[in-house]
Amino acid sequence: MTSFKSRRFTGQTSKNIHHLIAFFVQQDWFACSVFSVLKVIPIEAIYGRYQRSNLGITRYQEREIVVINIEFCLGFKTTLTKSSYLYLLVIQLANDLVGIPLTEPPIVYRVPEVNLVDLPDTYLAQNKITCLSSKIVKMPNVPPLFILDLEKLLLVT
Repeated sequence: MTSFKSRRFTGQTSKNIHHLIAFFVQQDWFACSVFSVLKVIPIEAIYGRYQRSNLGITRYQEREIVVINIEFCLGFKTTLTKSSYLYLLVIQLANDLVGIPLTEPPIVYRVPEVNLVDLPDTYLAQNKITCLSSKIVKMPNVPPLFILDLEKLLLVT
């Protein structure tokens, strides 16, 4: 294969690849686009009534970050204390920096388009989690990755 054909083939393939960042919450894996994440930072403290109001606040480089109780948003009973979280996935939503607290570092996946599959209609109709998209990632030897709709995330809190 010539160099031009090789570059053209590679370019075609990369258009069909989704870059996702995945993280574990209680018993399931969730993901969002890598391009929506500003950074992953170590978390020092979450202030406010995080357990009760499902929102907290933290500071990073002289900026406030709204911290979302992701367990609550996903319909889980909150089992962790504020000090259990080690990392914060920072995203920009509307005019705010928003953080999703994590107990483990996230994992980046390059997912071919063919591995994005629709959730079954029955699951979508009966599921009470409104911040999920209608797709999951299905890959060999990896549990399903539920893709989050980040725009809907703030509506849940």
